[in-house]
Amino acid sequence: MTTPPPVEPQPQPPTAGGRGVGALIVSIVALVLALIPFASYVAGFVAIAAVILGVVAVRRAARKGVPITAIVLGAVALVLAIVMSIVYTVVLFLIPAAIERLPTKLPSGFPTDFPTSLPSDFPTDLPTDLPTDLPSVRDLSTAPESGSGGSVVFRVTGDGRAQTINYTVADSELAGNATLSGADLPWRRSVGIGSGTSYSAYAVIAQSADGGDIACSISVNGKVVAKRSATGRFAVVTCTASQAG
Repeated sequence: MTTPPPVEPQPQPPTAGGRGVGALIVSIVALVLALIPFASYVAGFVAIAAVILGVVAVRRAARKGVPITAIVLGAVALVLAIVMSIVYTVVLFLIPAAIERLPTKLPSGFPTDFPTSLPSDFPTDLPTDLPTDLPSVRDLSTAPESGSGGSVVFRVTGDGRAQTINYTVADSELAGNATLSGADLPWRRSVGIGSGTSYSAYAVIAQSADGGDIACSISVNGKVVAKRSATGRFAVVTCTASQAG
């Protein structure tokens, strides 16, 4: 009876082993150090070591999950260490140094001879012969119908009534206006004007209350100087005239 030959053991596939786990631990330590002030300056070198260990473990291991994770964490820790080191350097060293170099007093050479008093040589010979014979504003509803320069006649014609009528006279002797409400049409008003005036202005504005046609006119000493008309409900008509001399 023959005995079977002994069975040779099958070779086991390589695993991540201690190198992969060690690389993972070193990368975690580098990540923690990168978040600590001043330790971030050392964390960069630790992160580089973790990446190197992870690369070696990847080449020798069949299961590459642990060493690849170590490489990724190591790269993240390296970038974070660089960023945090720059931030700490700027905040803790560069900014305080720049503040210390700021000037504590204003540079010399600024003018100091600012005026302390206001000028006193204001003109005192102001004119005193201002005109005092200005026309007074009056209510034209009580003004006389004729004056030394004749009269101005305002007329409003149309259908029904006028919602409002406003008429104005302005010259060197008389300035005033008046307003009527609900006046029956046709309507007429004569106002006396002065003589020898350098400038005169007249105006009449009327608004229709019942619709239809509405018209206005202005006559100075019998001569028509303005005439307008309008049509429609609540129509507004305006007549103005002016003359010099």
